[in-house]
Amino acid sequence: SDETTKMVSMMVVTISFQGAALLWIRNFLKGENISWRDAFGFNFQNPQRIIVLGMVAAIVVLPIAWGLQQLTVWVMTLRNLHPEAQQVVQELQKSVSLFQQIFLAVVALIAAPIVEELLFRGIIYPTIKRAGYPKLALWGTSILFSLTHQNTPAFLALVFFAVILTLLYEKTGNLFVPMIAHSCFNTANFILLLFAK
Repeated sequence: SDETTKMVSMMVVTISFQGAALLWIRNFLKGENISWRDAFGFNFQNPQRIIVLGMVAAIVVLPIAWGLQQLTVWVMTLRNLHPEAQQVVQELQKSVSLFQQIFLAVVALIAAPIVEELLFRGIIYPTIKRAGYPKLALWGTSILFSLTHQNTPAFLALVFFAVILTLLYEKTGNLFVPMIAHSCFNTANFILLLFAK
């Protein structure tokens, strides 16, 4: 059916993007002769602190992000624009199979937080910052992060979330913290979407 074809193509695109991004990051680090640990501050000496920081950040950010999304939807509706969520969200809102739900969960809760944090906060942000443009690094990568989600109603919420993730990375120097926050944020949204069906 048309829905199955759409879902399969989304799965292929998602896996291809995540795989290509990881391969590019590996090659980038190899070319720069930097280890993953040195590049991203990977340090798991105090795992409880990392997990708690990430979870608390997600809990604090969630209501503000949801509020920004509702505000965006309200403004769009006032202007007779029809807010449309990204394809992953649309797929999850449909009656998808258990396998599809598991695939979407793995992507949203594990793969996306890892790959997106490595790419946006781990590579793009510090590269622009080191070039002498700290404000552009913060706001440019946050806007780019939001744009890649192709989710107009959540645009402001995702920019806000990306700024918080960047600040978390800045404060801790450990990319694990924004990864945990990102995963918790996505988990809350995933559960909300599942029960909102």
